[in-house]
Amino acid sequence: MEQNENPVATLNIEPDSSSENTSKEITLIHLFKNFFWLWIQPNRFFINVNAKLTSIAVVLCVYLMGISAVADRIDINIMRTYSGGRSNEFIMNLTTNWISYWGFVLGAGVLAAGIAWLFWGWIFNLRLKWSGDKDFDPTHGRVVYSITDLVLSLPYLVVMVIPVLYYPDYITYYNHDELWTSSIIIFSIWKHVTKFIVVKKQFNVMTWKACIWFLALPISILLGAVFVFTKMMGN
Repeated sequence: MEQNENPVATLNIEPDSSSENTSKEITLIHLFKNFFWLWIQPNRFFINVNAKLTSIAVVLCVYLMGISAVADRIDINIMRTYSGGRSNEFIMNLTTNWISYWGFVLGAGVLAAGIAWLFWGWIFNLRLKWSGDKDFDPTHGRVVYSITDLVLSLPYLVVMVIPVLYYPDYITYYNHDELWTSSIIIFSIWKHVTKFIVVKKQFNVMTWKACIWFLALPISILLGAVFVFTKMMGN
């Protein structure tokens, strides 16, 4: 007479999927539908997605970060020129035509994006280690860094695109814009706050150490740079 199979063994042939990480990569659809949470409840953006995986959406965020970095360097060159410092004539000539300006920003943004992912992503990961997390996926750190940077890079780019409809070139817009110059400071500070909030949730860091490396130090450097720039422009 044959014995019946052990029902427990039969039921346990497949692993329990509820104990596995079933979250998906960050898709373009998820990015477009949820990016606004980064400014309100940043951790909500990362619910049900795996921030350890790279995807087209992550690559797009890195590219936007690269574009905004190039645009920021152009602004710094304009500031240096207006304050009597050494000017880069090539860069200044780009600002007199929208096509040349955007062509340079979009092209150089590719290189800047690569630098941001490799170098600044590495710096971000160092800050994670110094904050107490000694065992994390470096890609996880780079993805979080790239996504949370949208808090600054996206408003930066939106305000750069709109003037194309109202101004003949970038330098004319730059000379008429004062509101954005002040607003960028607010977005820059909030970017660091967002990174701190997400880092606390996504990584095993110590709060007081993360507060130093992701809030106190970067915001102090930012405000110090603003103070120095204001003094230079006032002289």
